[in-house]
Amino acid sequence: MNSKKIKQSEAKSAKDKANIPFHSLSPVSDKEKHKYYCDALEWALTNRKEKDIKNIALTGTYGSGKSSILKTFQEREVKDLSFLKISLATFKEEKNKTAENFEKLEQNDSDISDKTHLSASTKEPDKKPETISQDKNDQLRLIELSILQQIFYHEKNDNIPDSRFKKIRSLKPSEIKTATWVVFGLISSFYLFFYFDTFRVLFNLPEPKVWFEYIIKAFVLTGFMVLFYFSLKRVIQFSQKLTISKLNFQNLEIQVSQSIDKSILNDHLDEILYFFIATNYNVVIIEDLDRFEQTEIFTKLREINLLINNSKAIDRTVTFIYAVRDEMFKDNDRTKFFDFIIPVIPVINYSNSNEQLSRALEKFGYSLSVELIDEVAFYLDDMRLLYNIVNEFHIYFQKFKEKKYRNKLFAMMVYKNIYPEDFVRLGQNKGLLYKNLVDNKMLWVKETIQKIDQDNSKLKAELEQLERIFINDLDELKRIYLMEYIKKVLNLSHFRIENTNYTIEKMLEDENFDKLKSGSINYMENNYNRAFAFQFSDVESQVDPEKSYSERKTQIEGRNSGRIEDIRDKIKSNEEEKRKVRNSKIKYLLRDKKISLSSTPSKQEQLIVLLIRNGYIGEDYLNYISYFYPGSITEKDHWFLMNVRNESESEFDYELDEVNNVIKKISDSEFEKSYVLNYNLLDTFLESQKFILKRDIFLQQLSNESDISVKFIYSYIKVGQNTGLFIKNLCASWINIWRFIEQDSTLSEDEKLIYLSLILKNGEIDDIEKIASASQLEAAMNQNSDFLSIIDDSKKLIEIIDQFDLKFTALNFEGSPKKLREYIYSMNNYAINPYMLKIMIDEFGEYSEDLFNESNYAAIQSSCCETLIEYVNKNIEKYINFVYLKLKGNCQEKQEYLIKLLNNPDIKKKSKENIIIQTETLVNSLADLEQAEELSDFLIENSMIEPTWENMIFEYKEKENLFSEILTVFINKPKNAESLSKNLISKEKQFSNFRIAFLLNNKILDELYASYLKVFPFTYKEISFQNLSEKKVAALVDQNKLSFNSENYEKLKLNFAPLNLTFIILNISEFFKIYSEITLSEPDLSKLLSNSKLVDSLKINLIEKFEAENTIADIETLTLIGKIALKHTKLKLSDSTISSLLLKSSLNPNEKIELYINNLTALNREFITPFLNALGGDYRQLNAKGPMPYFKKSDHLSEFFEYLKQEGKISKIKEKKEFIQVTTFRK
Repeated sequence: MNSKKIKQSEAKSAKDKANIPFHSLSPVSDKEKHKYYCDALEWALTNRKEKDIKNIALTGTYGSGKSSILKTFQEREVKDLSFLKISLATFKEEKNKTAENFEKLEQNDSDISDKTHLSASTKEPDKKPETISQDKNDQLRLIELSILQQIFYHEKNDNIPDSRFKKIRSLKPSEIKTATWVVFGLISSFYLFFYFDTFRVLFNLPEPKVWFEYIIKAFVLTGFMVLFYFSLKRVIQFSQKLTISKLNFQNLEIQVSQSIDKSILNDHLDEILYFFIATNYNVVIIEDLDRFEQTEIFTKLREINLLINNSKAIDRTVTFIYAVRDEMFKDNDRTKFFDFIIPVIPVINYSNSNEQLSRALEKFGYSLSVELIDEVAFYLDDMRLLYNIVNEFHIYFQKFKEKKYRNKLFAMMVYKNIYPEDFVRLGQNKGLLYKNLVDNKMLWVKETIQKIDQDNSKLKAELEQLERIFINDLDELKRIYLMEYIKKVLNLSHFRIENTNYTIEKMLEDENFDKLKSGSINYMENNYNRAFAFQFSDVESQVDPEKSYSERKTQIEGRNSGRIEDIRDKIKSNEEEKRKVRNSKIKYLLRDKKISLSSTPSKQEQLIVLLIRNGYIGEDYLNYISYFYPGSITEKDHWFLMNVRNESESEFDYELDEVNNVIKKISDSEFEKSYVLNYNLLDTFLESQKFILKRDIFLQQLSNESDISVKFIYSYIKVGQNTGLFIKNLCASWINIWRFIEQDSTLSEDEKLIYLSLILKNGEIDDIEKIASASQLEAAMNQNSDFLSIIDDSKKLIEIIDQFDLKFTALNFEGSPKKLREYIYSMNNYAINPYMLKIMIDEFGEYSEDLFNESNYAAIQSSCCETLIEYVNKNIEKYINFVYLKLKGNCQEKQEYLIKLLNNPDIKKKSKENIIIQTETLVNSLADLEQAEELSDFLIENSMIEPTWENMIFEYKEKENLFSEILTVFINKPKNAESLSKNLISKEKQFSNFRIAFLLNNKILDELYASYLKVFPFTYKEISFQNLSEKKVAALVDQNKLSFNSENYEKLKLNFAPLNLTFIILNISEFFKIYSEITLSEPDLSKLLSNSKLVDSLKINLIEKFEAENTIADIETLTLIGKIALKHTKLKLSDSTISSLLLKSSLNPNEKIELYINNLTALNREFITPFLNALGGDYRQLNAKGPMPYFKKSDHLSEFFEYLKQEGKISKIKEKKEFIQVTTFRK
């Protein structure tokens, strides 16, 4: 029963196989379809003799059905027609051309063009004309040889026995037996005839009679002659087939021709004619002759046809039928060459091939994309090609049976049949399709990723710069530049803009700072308005040689406006874009014109673009042109291995089934490439100890810091099953793991913290130490505020702390184990910085917020944290730099602890100076400093000492009784002057040198000098004040710090006139006491008399003393004396002085008249005339005869005229209201 079922099943299977609708590619006979063509052929052949039709052409396009028509016609079995078919479908020339084209293409593939357009160079290299001609001749000979071979190989040897062309034939046993007996008979007969007696003896035969011997020899001779005749006939026939080109006896050769050096058909015309004589063929069908594009062969065939038909030995008409393409002959050539032409209408062309293709597919039951069929049909114009595509598609599809690849498989079959060589090369990762499917995409991906990487490099560089900025805001940046101005100008007190002084705080305003940048600003130095001797650009280069203020401002604004996060987001976005680029499909790249077509694409290129752009052929082409046989690995595993072999990336989470077997199939060298990166592989490596070498290579690859390795590491940490083991192994193989993480600008601080905790938790101590030696891991641990709770293993944390002797900079004690806190405190595993000292004192001692912030050193010393105090004192220099000077409010240090700091020998001088600058606490006494010479100048320069005379004297003595420049600057500060001028300077004799040196210090500001004089208790008789400024000397005079004596007077008169007169006025009593020792000039007298501070009584005394010894001639002096004389009649003047007053002074006429009347007793009548002339005006007329001038009335005028009348100078006086008329004598 089972046997019967099996047989039925086999029968059904055989029937199904027989019913598969495959299409034969051979010519198909179709009487109905080809009827008209066959009728035309039959007419031509039937009437060939009458119409002289010897050459018939069946013309049509390639694949139009010419062979099928001829086959159908032959099957008609037309009477008296015998067909000889010759076909030249060797395709040899086409293959040669294609091979040359692909050799050219392969060369192009080895050096992918930088352009991303599709390109295929398929032109043959230029050849020399003689080379081309030789090639064509060689090809023509080969065609002729093929025709000749097909003619003679078509017929049996027996039918053309006299032909020199013989084929290998298989002899029948009877023929072999006959030939053997013939040869044996010849030899035997020859032996019997000549050696009969020997033969008789050999076989022990009796000796025959003589006549009997002759009879036997006659029979033998007769048989020999018969056998020799037939043998000789065969030899003669064979000799006719030889071509004797050379005979040579002794030096003579016989050579059979084996090469053809001229036209083969012409050379063997006799053979061809013999062939047609010996056979009855009268129709020769020649196909595929046109594919060689050799028109010369048609000429030779026409010539042969003519010879055959003209041969008298051939009694029939022989017609040649040629199946040729329409375009084989141009112009009128074909009508001249052929006697009858039958055109064939193509069965298929570009316009209807889609319908034919659809019908062929429907027979197999396939339903493909209509769009695909319509688009590829444009490239199909041959029915055989169409059928073969469908056949091959069915075979492939039955092998794979993946419906999702159906359209893609069909598209590949179309390409395979149109360009079979390129399809073969596709499997070798070569060829035009591979180039445009893979290479051009890879080139675009590479270039695009390079551009993204360049953008990322710029972003990372900017990010690094922003992260290195420690300036919080623009005000802080401005302060840096302003402080550089202060450094460059020693005594800068204010900035000055448009006659207004501005402090540093005011200069922080944008408007003012912009003016500073533009250079339209001055500064105040010792109350003087001065211009800067340098530009803002000089300050910029001093502060930062690489970046300008504007660039740094832009960076800070960018950072404060969230630029850092924007950059990180952009970098992440770029990384995602890189992923999309790597995974982008070639079809979308073509659609979006990211990869462009060349300007003049070939038809092959157009087909490639069509298939790729529409997704009919894609990167997954191996999935539907390769077959996988399951075994130790699954198909999924197989495709992963294929990607590894083809160096194509797979997704990291690509699911593998037989992981161990996959690992075995991957070589050690392949594990060095990124294409093997896979989560399943890594999990197996971590969980198993089987593949240690491959695991190490795998991990080593992950340590190469490439983008894809880093991406794999980050992604596995997020989703992997063995993260802990992975980190442990990675730490052992990648010493730069933390260096890379901390420099990765794309990671946020939170992400870096996660990776840090993983390293500390899973890494071995020795590995962590190695990692730290190559990175800033130790700094990262020190700076991690949550280190005490970063992992749950306190024991390992203590081990790490001890191993690295960590110094934490900002620990968070909240929620941390007490054991860890106490360990860190007792072992001093914390950095000396404000935050750590604060939490340590708060945790283990007595803490005061205000005291800590304002008087930090005092707060530490009184904290009751002995361990901490000892730790700080041992690291006092570090404490100063990282704590004391960092606390902005730490400026109220107690005097006691400030002196301790300044006297501490372990603190560097520069640090002490920084302490002095920061604190507001003034040093009460320079004498308290143990090394005053080291710091006194700096203290004084920065006004950080109490302004006391004791400190001034101390510094003066320290400088060997000299006023240093620094001390002078201190004294010149108004605030210090105000304090010093409130306390009298010591009167002790031991300080006399200091007092005198102070008074003679001309560098003290003039405006402050006077205030200092108030506290000096002495007046000096002899002091060399000549080198002091005039203002200082004036202050000495004004404040009576100079004794009045002739020496001081003369010095003043010589160097500081008119201070000598002020000196007299302020010391008038002493002046009169030593008047005789004083030299007084008329100008001096005039200035003294005009001084309002000198009372008239003293002036009268001075005039009288001066007049008694000097003649006064100066008009100004005389005028001043005259006014005093008018006020004080008790002033006693000499007659000469009175005369000079009336005649030379600048007194007005009324004043002179009054003075004249007051001194009549000292004057005579002769003085009247010059006096009237001195009065001037109308008074001069009184010296003449006859005038009667008028004068305005005044107090003493009438009295004066009465005196003149009395003295006989005038004759009459007449008063008229406000005037007085005076009449002089006429004779």
